[in-house]
This record gives sequence, C-alpha cells and structure tokens, in this order.
Amino acid sequence: GKIAADRVILTAGTGSPALLGRLGIDLPLLPRPGVLIRTRPVAPILRGVLCGPEGEARQLASGAVILPAAVSHQGDAAERLDERPDRLAEAALGRFGRRFAGLPLTADRIAIGWRPVPVDGLPVLDEVLPGLCMAVMHSGVTLGPLAGEALAELVEGRDPGPHWAPYRLTRLSAPRPA
Repeated sequence: GKIAADRVILTAGTGSPALLGRLGIDLPLLPRPGVLIRTRPVAPILRGVLCGPEGEARQLASGAVILPAAVSHQGDAAERLDERPDRLAEAALGRFGRRFAGLPLTADRIAIGWRPVPVDGLPVLDEVLPGLCMAVMHSGVTLGPLAGEALAELVEGRDPGPHWAPYRLTRLSAPRPA
C-alpha cells in the first residue's frame, strides 16, 4: 500500500533503476555479477576485514567466513561469469586456505548477485526530486557512514558540501520528460 512521507531515501541497489524509471529518471548501471561465498563456521580467525593478495574476507559472529570469489572485487569489471560459481568458490577457498594452513574452509553457501555499479564506476548520491534522495554505490559498506551524513544533509534541505558535487546523478543522465 501507500505510505505518506515528506522525505524518502532510496537505497535499493540494483533495484534503483526500475524504481526511478517509474518517475522518468534514468540511472544507468553496469552489469557486474559477483559471487559471494559463506563458509561453514570455523574457530575465530578474523577480528576485522582482511584485505590481502587472496582478496577480502570477514568473519561473522557465527564463525562463518564471508568472501567474494574475485580477488579484487572492487575493481572487477567482468560483465558475466566465465566460470561456474562453484569453481570460482573453490579457487577462492583455496587461496584463503593457503593463508590459514590447516583450517578447513568449506563452502556452506555460494550466491550470485549483481553489484550496483553506476556506468562510470562512481557512487551516485543526490536529491533527484523534491523530497526524494537516493544513494547507489558498490562500496556501500565502506562509504556508508559518509553517504549517510551527506544524505542527512540533503534530507534536511542543506547542501552536503562540494566534495559530493561530482557524485550527483545529473553527471550520468538527465530526467526524461514526464
């Protein structure tokens, strides 16, 4: 149903183009598939995010380790998967297994997802219509606190500052006539 609101913040990732499209606003995204692996729980090995030559990984409180199949998933420009996800996961688990010798890392879940990457690879953060703010970026976890501060400024009717100007949607497209 409908919910009345004075302000709305759209942070729907790859679903954002369809939602904005209903309002006549284009948000072009690149096709960027990604494979994410969750392991079976293991003894604590990570207290933060590990960024190394084997890629990135973090461990959940349950003991499961979460890691992308791509070594450098932030810079991964692949538009399709050229290998089966299970083989990509096996290779990623092998890389991490060598770092943690003797630790049995086995996949519990392998998921394919589409990463929200605007066509120029940079985040989009803007007020696209009066009362409608949006943020779309692949690096939402790392940029989340800064993006949240900027969105708060936009929601309150203030300019988030010149450092956010390059990330406005208008750099990518213009609203279509309704």
